[in-house]
Amino acid sequence: MFVYQVSCYLNERQTVFDTFWCDFFEQKSNAWLHIGGCAIGMDLPVNSSERVQFSHGNLRGADSIVNAFIYGRTLSPDVVSVEVVFDNGQIVEDWTPDEVFAVALPNAVSVTELRLKNYRGDVFETISIRD
Repeated sequence: MFVYQVSCYLNERQTVFDTFWCDFFEQKSNAWLHIGGCAIGMDLPVNSSERVQFSHGNLRGADSIVNAFIYGRTLSPDVVSVEVVFDNGQIVEDWTPDEVFAVALPNAVSVTELRLKNYRGDVFETISIRD
């Protein structure tokens, strides 16, 4: 997974539209294949709280394995890490020192919950995710 921000200029640079992107690559032999991607329009977040902005979904790799994913950015210094709960019950934690998180899990179809954690490791906000 590769996560990055892009500023798009509209109307001869009079309007700036920021987007937050995530692209997915899969290694096959000696080459990396681009297998998908998506973006969040930062000024019109679809999924957000006061502390995070994120997008989620799934994609099928070249090997036909479904990979559930979630990515985003933190909007509050209170968020030190995130825990992601997948539909198969697995939980993956990602630290956010750079204010960005991205987690993908093979053989999972969806993300069911996003838990925000503070510096003590305590969950202080739980976001239920429905497709």
